[in-house]
Amino acid sequence: MAIYVTMITWTLPTIQAAAGGLPAFDMRPGGYDFAAAQTFLTALSQDGRDLYLGAQHRLDLIYPGLLALTLILGLRLVWAPRLATQFSIAACVAAVADYTENMLVGRMLRQTVDAVTPDMVASANWATLVKSAGDTIAMTALLIGGLLALYRRFRPAKS
Repeated sequence: MAIYVTMITWTLPTIQAAAGGLPAFDMRPGGYDFAAAQTFLTALSQDGRDLYLGAQHRLDLIYPGLLALTLILGLRLVWAPRLATQFSIAACVAAVADYTENMLVGRMLRQTVDAVTPDMVASANWATLVKSAGDTIAMTALLIGGLLALYRRFRPAKS
């Protein structure tokens, strides 16, 4: 949670400010196209680029794995083993996609704007979409499982 709070309160808002208010790639769960990527990369200052490639990516080396682990442990608490395993696969896929996204975004950030290709953006966008879908599935399963567990625990006794 400390890593997430650090990213949400420091690195990502600072990157967004350094890009004229445009959200970082990490904060676009619905993805982005080539034009949006070019607009962001053009607007991003050198300090913002350095923060993205530096502190943000260092934090994001730890965050996906910890998020997946946290989701998996939670899923195992609220679902039967078979379902917990199936939902945990979504968390693992999301973590792999997040690491892939970080690598591909890093590649784009190291290029000049003119050197970034539509294929580079499409690959990074795909990783972003897979990350978002996997996290959404795992988090929704955890929420529903947690609500069901609470209901079972506190439901009125049958008469």
